[in-house]
Amino acid sequence: MKNLRLTSLLLGLMIAIMPLSLKAQKLGFRVCVDESDTPPLLTSEFPSSKSKQAAGLLIDLMDLALRNLNLSLEVVRYPWQRCIAKFKSGDIDAIVGLVWQKEYEKWAVFPMMAGHPDENYRLWQANYSIFVAPDSQVQWDGFNFAGLEKGASTVQGAFIEKSLKQMQAFSNQSYSATDGLRLVSLNHLDAYVMESIKGRSLIKEYALEGKLTELALPFAHTNWFVPVSSKWAARNPELTQAFWQALKRARIERGAELLRSYVSPYAGLAPPLAQ
Repeated sequence: MKNLRLTSLLLGLMIAIMPLSLKAQKLGFRVCVDESDTPPLLTSEFPSSKSKQAAGLLIDLMDLALRNLNLSLEVVRYPWQRCIAKFKSGDIDAIVGLVWQKEYEKWAVFPMMAGHPDENYRLWQANYSIFVAPDSQVQWDGFNFAGLEKGASTVQGAFIEKSLKQMQAFSNQSYSATDGLRLVSLNHLDAYVMESIKGRSLIKEYALEGKLTELALPFAHTNWFVPVSSKWAARNPELTQAFWQALKRARIERGAELLRSYVSPYAGLAPPLAQ
């Protein structure tokens, strides 16, 4: 009788605990970021865990956003075009830092309002700079180039490439960031357009100070989003909205503070509170 009561008690405890354990099980959320470091936004230094192959301000914001959601963040890193390919195939749930383009809506779900992405739910606002040789005659007035002979380039598939082609400023070929900056420093290319912080970081890393300069006016300001895959959004519509809401709160409440915390080790790379 005693054993029967003990068995009944244990069974009752198991039944009571089971819903709590199921609730505690978090849904995996696999996101992809570019494999290139862009300190302080993205870096391979000091990843917070084995499930996160990157660290930096953007990963901090993602962590904060997911803190009170039933999601477990896993960060993987690939070359940008491979990130997009895996995202299209559904191998990745979300992609960090994608700039909206209309054609992306075929395979990515953005936070939208009136047919356009709602910038309130952006991850970050990025600046794109034009890098030229110190003796370059290239000028940029915020709308048009002057002095181009060999043309300007950028990374393949970026929205910048489309813009350069539309204004007939694009060179014959797109290049990786390192190759593009090197070609400009050797005067084989007139200009290279890329995200400002990453450009400054690469110039420092490859000792190109004195061989490259940044034009005063940026080429563009744009919003980076964290869209989710169509498959993930269809399975988790409410969680998708909750994630974007949480991301907005994290950026507004902690973005400036996080950026300031990174300014000292990466002085000169980040613009003042460009969130």
